[in-house]
Amino acid sequence: MSEYGITDKGFVRKRYDTIYSELKDDIKDNLGVDISINPQSYINVLVSSFADKIAALWELAEEVYFSHYPSTAEGINLDYACQFGGLTREEGTPTKYSILCTGIDGTAIPSGTRIASTTSPQIYFNAAQDSTITRTSCNKISIRTMAVMGETSYTVYLDDTAYTYLSLSDDNKLDILQGIKNSIVDDAFKVSVDTENELLVIESVNAYLSHSVDMSENLTSDSVTSIIVFESEEFARIQLTEGAITEIVTTIAGFTSCTNLGIPIYGRERETDDELRQSYAKRQSYRSSTMLESITSAIMNNVDEVSSAVAFENDGDETDSEGRPPHSIEVVVDGGEDAAIAQQILYYKAAGIQTYGSVVVNVPSMYNETIAVKFNRPTSLYVWLKVTVVKNPDEAMPPNYEALIKDTIMDYVEDITAGENIVIQKVISPINTAVSGIAYLSILGYTSTSSASQPSSSDYTLTYISVSSRQKAFFDEDRIKVVIDD
Repeated sequence: MSEYGITDKGFVRKRYDTIYSELKDDIKDNLGVDISINPQSYINVLVSSFADKIAALWELAEEVYFSHYPSTAEGINLDYACQFGGLTREEGTPTKYSILCTGIDGTAIPSGTRIASTTSPQIYFNAAQDSTITRTSCNKISIRTMAVMGETSYTVYLDDTAYTYLSLSDDNKLDILQGIKNSIVDDAFKVSVDTENELLVIESVNAYLSHSVDMSENLTSDSVTSIIVFESEEFARIQLTEGAITEIVTTIAGFTSCTNLGIPIYGRERETDDELRQSYAKRQSYRSSTMLESITSAIMNNVDEVSSAVAFENDGDETDSEGRPPHSIEVVVDGGEDAAIAQQILYYKAAGIQTYGSVVVNVPSMYNETIAVKFNRPTSLYVWLKVTVVKNPDEAMPPNYEALIKDTIMDYVEDITAGENIVIQKVISPINTAVSGIAYLSILGYTSTSSASQPSSSDYTLTYISVSSRQKAFFDEDRIKVVIDD
């Protein structure tokens, strides 16, 4: 193999001085003339010019070679190089906020409707698509009694479930509204009566969820609040506090107020060359062989402060033993923002696959429609440990043996993730290494879902702690008891 060009050490460019020296030697060997004796000679000038052009071709070849690698390519060549790995540069995207828009039922919010933050400088947002403030998809609604009609049924339908109050002959409007309130027993809603304005206020407990509300003809809506997605005019990551976007720039009859929820879908500026090179290796891991691996990899890499993410799938036609519906996935994530996690799940899950969990986030899709994404947080499984130590009479134990034992256990369990079972006996060897003078050591455990539990000595029976997929084991020095057995 030649020492120049494409070699086992990469591309080695032939420099001008080497090219000139080779041409000079060839002429000397064949014509017997050393052209370097007279730099101003005709032949030397001719050879120098040719050597310079050949060196320029070598430089071009080197640039072509390096333009095929993400670590060295720049600009459009970097885009082309990344395409060999099936990846493209992240283009700039707007930040999307879910906006609680309040107004009269049926008010149309056209695409491009402009609102703004109250910050300085102001940040402007546009409606992502044509939307409507409607009680068929609302987060909050105020209901007014049309008329008091004696013994009459007043009915409110929440997600097609009817709640009816039969008024008494002497009921007034507030009595009727209070009666309807008392009939609504769904924990998904907060219901109250505005006595000053004589309104029944029904609001979703989950600020990111929409519900369908209907009512009998003797009731009417006073105002409705629907969730509408607005996106920033600039392509950037924009972080605002909840309630910072309240100014309506585009005046629309029936659109009375707006406010943003706290967790957005963050946008970004167009990825720079340096950012694309840094993300190239990470994003390669998303091209995994299974959907679940892709989802958990994306969450771990793209969502800040996530300590663990595990995913499970029910590919059968019936609900499984864990309660997962047919053809659904369950993702259990410890740490991270709800909206950011839901965005990754929506992006990497296969079409037609349901999500399952108690945490629900409405995520704007690439087509600007809102999709409810569900996942779970791990519940806490608190662990108590009883460490029984038998002293070695031939070797002294350090006076701080108890602190050393507790520190060793806490170091061992520091990286425990959600769904990970605990083999208690594995910590015995590290303790023996850290603490001298131990003849025998035994560790037994006790678990509870309540941190307030007070186990007795007889409760410590576990040598293996089984943790479900929706749990995470939590340890604490105050729940580790060290006993000397003489």
